Amino acid sequence: MNYESVVSQIERLLSATKFCTLATVDSTGRPHTAQMCVISDGIVIYMQTDSKFEKIKNIGANQNVAINIGGFNFKCTAEIMGHPEKNELFMHAIAAKHPDTKKKYTGLADEVLIKITPISCRQWRAFDGKEGLLDIDFVNKTLSRTIVDKIYE
Repeated sequence: MNYESVVSQIERLLSATKFCTLATVDSTGRPHTAQMCVISDGIVIYMQTDSKFEKIKNIGANQNVAINIGGFNFKCTAEIMGHPEKNELFMHAIAAKHPDTKKKYTGLADEVLIKITPISCRQWRAFDGKEGLLDIDFVNKTLSRTIVDKIYE
């Protein structure tokens, strides 16, 4: 297992995934979660939402977000990109992957596109028959494994 093979696995997972949980925090530090449609380009994830929703206010104040997809826990940064219809890649992908969402929401005036860029990721998995954590650092392009010798009872 090397960095490139794990990133390739994550890219396939993102491509096949329709929904994820997005976590933001408000100005008091309270968490907020929302189920979101997933559109991906490599490891970068795009989502759309109404500009008046809490998650957009939270991202405006703090771009650090987290997402969970298929047992992978991602720490990310979020960027508000403007209206979804201005992004050709997103428009093509949302029409194919989430046609009902595109039809109902994408053209609404208050919709905005969010670009989610993963910084790191953690997954619980087995290594040679032992349980442990796989940590992926997308910035430095490295992997690390931590074997857990004893599961707490």
